Amino acid sequence: PVQIKEELHDQQALTTIRQMMMQRYKRRSKCTDNPQRPGFLALHPVFPNKHEMIETFKRHITETPRLTKDANGYYKTTGIFQGIARSKAFEITTFIVILINVLGITIDLDYNHDLSLSAAQLIFTVVTYMFCAFFVAELFIRFMAFKNKLNWIWDPWCVFDSIIVALMLFEVFVQSMQVHHLRLLRGLRLFRLFRMARLFKFIPELLTVVRGMTSALRAIAVITMFESVLIYFCGVGFRILLEGTALGKKRFDTVIAAMSTLLLDCTLSGAKGTGLIREAYEEGFFFAFCLLFFVLLSGVTTMGVLTGLLVQTVKTHADVEKEEQIMLR
Repeated sequence: PVQIKEELHDQQALTTIRQMMMQRYKRRSKCTDNPQRPGFLALHPVFPNKHEMIETFKRHITETPRLTKDANGYYKTTGIFQGIARSKAFEITTFIVILINVLGITIDLDYNHDLSLSAAQLIFTVVTYMFCAFFVAELFIRFMAFKNKLNWIWDPWCVFDSIIVALMLFEVFVQSMQVHHLRLLRGLRLFRLFRMARLFKFIPELLTVVRGMTSALRAIAVITMFESVLIYFCGVGFRILLEGTALGKKRFDTVIAAMSTLLLDCTLSGAKGTGLIREAYEEGFFFAFCLLFFVLLSGVTTMGVLTGLLVQTVKTHADVEKEEQIMLR
């Protein structure tokens, strides 16, 4: 009877433990399933999920179909303007002019030393007005091709092009006036950098790379944090190990100097700390071995993981965009 009581007591204890574990599991499941209760387990994944991105896009199409519609879907079916806006020749011509305009920024900055158009050489003034006239005409043709003009605001590229053209006209207007504030004129030149963004419209592969890098920011931040902790830990270690040596006085005099040496000469340098390892070998084999281990861990392994992460993220976005194009058709 005593043995039977002990077995029953053990079974009751096991049953109690199982019930406690099930209750804890249910609490964690509620924490992850309820989006309104952001717990530790409810954090977003570090790496982008292809299937979740496709499901999100499907819901986006259902809820806001206007934002996923292409500009050609808003065009008229008849008329001169819609025919020009839909033509391939118009698209290629616009791309060539944008490319020439982007490349012409270099020539204008290097050879046009007059900030005001009224004082600049005639060739620069004429070319600037020609670019303005073309982009205004291109925007007018696309606007007139819309069946409902209010749908212009639902196309992101149309809104973006309108802002770029408005900034260009404002820059030309200010440069045409006798403005003596040189700092203002130099600041307006920075607006020209935004014109390069129009290339993403005609080269979607560039936009895919940018979207992939944007979605990988959290993972990049995690790897950067790990790299920073590793450099700090090893910087303190090398500061202590090389104290009193010639190399320590030269490269590892302080913790900040040690971290800078490890970051610039070992992690980011193309030589991967080769010269620094040879200098450490003159102080002792152990110092050179420690630096080599740091280079293999920080400069090779971690940077390789970061490169692979970016490649995989861009590939995921490329696959998702292919699925999106299929669904839009």
